[in-house]
Amino acid sequence: MPQLVIVQAIGILTEDFRLYYDLIKMLKQRDIPFLSLSFKDPIPDDVGVVLTSWGEMDKVDFQYKIGVDDKDLEQALALAIRKLGHKDVYDKIVVGIDPGKAPGLVVFGDEKLLVQRVVKSPEDVKVVIIGILANYPSKDFVVKIGHGDIINRNRIINTLAELDLNIFIVDETNTTTSVHDPDIYAAMDIARGEGYAAQKMYDLEVTDGLLHDIKRRSRLMSDGNVTISTELARQVALGKMSMLQAIEEQRAKSNII
Repeated sequence: MPQLVIVQAIGILTEDFRLYYDLIKMLKQRDIPFLSLSFKDPIPDDVGVVLTSWGEMDKVDFQYKIGVDDKDLEQALALAIRKLGHKDVYDKIVVGIDPGKAPGLVVFGDEKLLVQRVVKSPEDVKVVIIGILANYPSKDFVVKIGHGDIINRNRIINTLAELDLNIFIVDETNTTTSVHDPDIYAAMDIARGEGYAAQKMYDLEVTDGLLHDIKRRSRLMSDGNVTISTELARQVALGKMSMLQAIEEQRAKSNII
């Protein structure tokens, strides 16, 4: 898993065990470098910012420190990353989304990776985007979403309609495949890709035209060797399986090597 581009580490300095556990868990989930600190020892030179509880702020003798509690973990982390990058406002934020039942999502700020996570559902993407807008101020904000899982892609776009964002659909046919964290790697490729402007709202119905397009793309992705069945295309459209899974299932059914 690629790590966030952070030269210095985030220091965790608190005697609040619950807060310490929550912060460590969040940082590990996002692959953000950190150091556990003690009030008894000096803060190392490779620490750029310290996270502590609000009640312990006065005890922390460090120029860059951020008070945090269990209700503002995300905001505190965003502020810490901005301080490490010496950024008050980014020139451009790009959000890359690999659509699915649990979408992969990454955030690049001026081409540096700031956030990487898997979201619980297509509708929950809106909540994450609102948080990104609040925590990472920017002059330009762009959302790029993969074209592949059409139903879940459209569910995401529809929920974002009222935010009035610049949303682009990116062809994810050649995105990186990985055994570990495939949704995150795909989201990174999507964030870097070119796309076309999305509509404000999309129909969520699985039409014959949609099924035909999915079958066509299955031929392209398999170099012309496999065309998945209509039923498998429907499963792909509904986000119940990926295109690669459908192709492999069709290969097995047809005894194609």
